[in-house]
Amino acid sequence: MKRTILLLLACGTAQAAEWVPVAKSVDGKSDFFGDISSIRVTGDIRRAWSKMMFAPQTKRDAADANKWESDEVTRLAFNCGEETEGDEALTIYYADGTDWIAPSKIYPMSMVPVVPDTALSAALQFICAWKPK
Repeated sequence: MKRTILLLLACGTAQAAEWVPVAKSVDGKSDFFGDISSIRVTGDIRRAWSKMMFAPQTKRDAADANKWESDEVTRLAFNCGEETEGDEALTIYYADGTDWIAPSKIYPMSMVPVVPDTALSAALQFICAWKPK
């Protein structure tokens, strides 16, 4: 039993996220973070997990206006050369402690241009400029 617990603890530690601030909304209602431990590079494509955290009761759920979002965690794929992005996974966390995971059948999404001067463009610049250690 002790070996099992140690193995689980070791695995959890090895895969810990390392969230760093990337952008803040102009209105101060949300913060955008990137997990630098999750960045993967394949040619011009870079993948990483991102997190958008919302101030309490500032973002209602698109499908249920009675629910407040606390944060969204998204797996992003950027084509750095073309400055395009496609979401590969999404989980929305709500203030009431529930969550919603996007069905895998909607992914992968097609790559779309990243709009300048947005949190997503800040993420693209950050992820694409990142140098592996």
